[in-house]
Amino acid sequence: MLSALINGRRKRPSERVLKDLHRQAVQHAERQGLPTPIPLDELEKLRKAVMEYSARPARLCASCPAAGPGPAIRHVQSTVTSAVLPVPLTEGDRQHSGTDAPVWSGLDGLAAHIGEGRAQDAVVILRYAGGAAAPQETAAALASCQSHGLEEAARDLLKYAAERVDRDVMSITKSLLDWQRPTLAVDLLGLALSN
Repeated sequence: MLSALINGRRKRPSERVLKDLHRQAVQHAERQGLPTPIPLDELEKLRKAVMEYSARPARLCASCPAAGPGPAIRHVQSTVTSAVLPVPLTEGDRQHSGTDAPVWSGLDGLAAHIGEGRAQDAVVILRYAGGAAAPQETAAALASCQSHGLEEAARDLLKYAAERVDRDVMSITKSLLDWQRPTLAVDLLGLALSN
């Protein structure tokens, strides 16, 4: 529990954890001859205020760069651990066609960064894949995130891709349509036209 708080995986301590931490801080201060820390009742008021504040919905503009990666960093599908299919391709019951989107090479890395709470690393990957990668790679990233349940990551990728030059947007859209991803294609065009 303490490790999760220190590393940022858990943002708000429970009342019990807060009391234990406060008790440890008081004991440490007494042993070291330091001033007594903030009283527990004051600390509990602060904790409650933070809980109330953080329960409010965020109010960031979706097109604002300051909004950062959005909620994608808070979501990971635990099944995204490998690109290996559960059934061998030649023996499987899947109907593959030429319209299947390629699996994006950055999918496992993105999922790992998100899963391990390395938000900044995930943001770098999303910004590159959405805004600077080759258009076909961007389309593959979008399709892969959508296929593997990373809908919020796909929305962030769409936001970055929509800011690209028109020719790139059209190329990404064509790939998405070729791969039977009309919803992503329409969403991308809608965002690009609104910029």
